[in-house]
Amino acid sequence: MNVYEEDTYPFLKEEHIFIKKVVEQEIPYLGICLGSQLLAKACGAAVMKAPEKEIGWFDVALTLEAAHDPFFQGLAGPLDVFQWHEDTFTVPDGGVLLATSTNCKNQAFRYGKNAYGLQFHIEIKPDMIWSWSKLMRACLIQ
Repeated sequence: MNVYEEDTYPFLKEEHIFIKKVVEQEIPYLGICLGSQLLAKACGAAVMKAPEKEIGWFDVALTLEAAHDPFFQGLAGPLDVFQWHEDTFTVPDGGVLLATSTNCKNQAFRYGKNAYGLQFHIEIKPDMIWSWSKLMRACLIQ
């Protein structure tokens, strides 16, 4: 699903409102993949189709700002991360770009003090990749 498919997935409208409130109240937020796109949209940024799908393991480079950010501090790049997405986002005004890659420029950002969006999957485990691959087989062979 994509953030702009609110007619197909009406609950996305409620998610949008919820995330805006979370950000306004400075409640910690970590959005992964769709969650990062929802955060970007809630903060006024655009979400659109990426130039190409990213499915698999890709390197992301940390920005200079990431070196001083509490979330990424102490990590050396590039990071080899798992991706499964066809959309991308612009970094919202006032947001800080924290990671980037060749295929998809905006890979991670912070908005405010403690709202983070990661386009990549840090939560992934081998059984999840296997399960997603079986469910989304048609997507993989296109």
